[in-house]
Amino acid sequence: MTKNKLNDLDPKTWLKFQKSWFIHNPPKRKKDTLVHPAKYPETLAQEFIEFFTKAGETVLDPMAGIGSTLIAALRAGRSSYGIELNPKYAEIAKQLIEEERAVLGQRVESLKSEIVNIDAAKALELQPLTVDYMLTSPPYWDMLHARGAGNQKKRRDTEELDVVYSEDPHDLGNIHDYEAFLEKLVKIYAGLKPLLRDKAYLTIIVKNVKKGGKIYPLAWDLARELGKTYTLKDEKIWCLPPGQNIWTQAGLKPIENVETGDKVLTHLATLENVTKTMRRHYSGRLVTIKPSLLGRSISLTPEHEILTISRKKMFHKNGKKFYENFNRSEKRGSEWKPAKELTVGDVVALPIPKSTIDLVELDVRTYMPEVTQWLQDENWYYTHGRGKQGRGKLPKTITINKDFLRFAGWYLSEGSGTVSGVYIANKSSDVQKEIVTLFRSIFDVNAAIDSKGVWCRSRSVANFLIRVFGKGAKQKRIPDFILHLPKEKQNHLIQSLWAGDGHVRQNQVQYKTISEELALGIFYITARIGAIPYIQRNPKWFGLNYRGQSMIKMQELLEAAPMKKGFLRDQHWARDELIWLPIREIWSSHYDGTVYNLEVEKANSYVTEGFIVHNCQDNQSIAPFGLGSAWVSNTFHHYCLQFRKDE
Repeated sequence: MTKNKLNDLDPKTWLKFQKSWFIHNPPKRKKDTLVHPAKYPETLAQEFIEFFTKAGETVLDPMAGIGSTLIAALRAGRSSYGIELNPKYAEIAKQLIEEERAVLGQRVESLKSEIVNIDAAKALELQPLTVDYMLTSPPYWDMLHARGAGNQKKRRDTEELDVVYSEDPHDLGNIHDYEAFLEKLVKIYAGLKPLLRDKAYLTIIVKNVKKGGKIYPLAWDLARELGKTYTLKDEKIWCLPPGQNIWTQAGLKPIENVETGDKVLTHLATLENVTKTMRRHYSGRLVTIKPSLLGRSISLTPEHEILTISRKKMFHKNGKKFYENFNRSEKRGSEWKPAKELTVGDVVALPIPKSTIDLVELDVRTYMPEVTQWLQDENWYYTHGRGKQGRGKLPKTITINKDFLRFAGWYLSEGSGTVSGVYIANKSSDVQKEIVTLFRSIFDVNAAIDSKGVWCRSRSVANFLIRVFGKGAKQKRIPDFILHLPKEKQNHLIQSLWAGDGHVRQNQVQYKTISEELALGIFYITARIGAIPYIQRNPKWFGLNYRGQSMIKMQELLEAAPMKKGFLRDQHWARDELIWLPIREIWSSHYDGTVYNLEVEKANSYVTEGFIVHNCQDNQSIAPFGLGSAWVSNTFHHYCLQFRKDE
């Protein structure tokens, strides 16, 4: 077992600090500590000290206030030093420390707890002191002077408590220019580096502030600037750049276009509500992962977690590389891992969608709201033509049954809508007769057969079909209400799609289209039966090729003769409601721009075009905590920034 070099904690206690956020409920402040206007709780400080140090090591707080960090260090069995500018607070800290020593008795006799009354900017005067950990919280700019502090000032004045830290011009809380404040704060913390031993940590508890109706991102600015001096270790930015597609109820949608209230596919194979969308600026490395089959790579920030199963890399005697059998890998179980930790050969997951929305009737107004201005009777809308025979018409509702879905398949595979009407190209006389019958049963319109297909001269029907299924071959799509129908209904669509542009043989099931959106829609509905195709992305067309067990499932659905002989090898593994895909390529690149993330109800995950990713509680999540449970906006969480001295 690897030795724990960081702390003395057991694995269960360690887990808390693996979270990107937590809530801390401190005990009520004692009366003799209320004089300080912004004290943080010893209980919180003790948790951090016990995580980042071992018993007997030394802690420094360069902005010690009335000694919370030093008292916490005593309780944790660590020595400590504190620097405090205000002599009044330094004396109170000494008194509180002595009181704590009296309570703790002999077990802290060997520990040091010293308060030094100097400016933190002069901390190097303490050399040759070297400490194992620094924990501190700076003034949140000049917020104690802010206009919104008026009520607080009245209350604290009445009780003879301090309203501001001090009147000292060297006090950071008295600097009213934000940039000047940030510059001095960064300079102080950067100047502490010589006091910190190598590989030791610095934790800064801070928050963003709002002043005059404007948000000042103090936590994020401090993380960015100090990241130039230390290594920022606990910044968890879980985001995707624009253009990364997400599976939603309406099909694939770029993440930047996903809105609160949209439903997205999750790792539970269900559609869940997006409760929040988030965006921020990011400058740094992106990890790009390309799994097998899909022909698509997905980019995301290095910390963004992906549902994965790790596979060990192995070597033949001849030196050739291979990966362990998936059946062995899956016994270790799946886990959420940061993108930066994945390697080629690991497997990522796609869910087999199970959410079903059985639409019985489609209201035509959903796609053509203008029909409400047409003439109408109980069942039909009519255009304003001369006489009933010259008018175009549409039914008020369309029954979503076998007839409509077979018609949809024929139209998607071989149909086109124009200003002159609808044409479906197919030379088979049986198919032509079926299409004529479907035009009549669904739209109550006549259609004519020619040598190459079927014509319907209804502009109203053509306009409706264009609205529902897309205009032009490159814009064809499967509408959202079909994507989630019961599989028994979808089978009728698949059968007529394949009868149009598909190919079925004993050793091959394939579909070709020039519409990427249509190809991905077919991918989605065949995935519901566990049939995942390999997607060919040709500059002129998209091919869906079903192999192995996916081919057999499609052959059964299409009532085709199965393969008689041969070894069927899959490029993926189906387990329960997940399809596991091996990673073929991983690379990284620099990115500077806006990134996005989603917060998703219940599942806390969503599905990109290539695999499942975790959502995050906050896309600017730098280990925030809330005191009590009063925090509502992620922007105003406290943040615990973790830095490490690496050189």
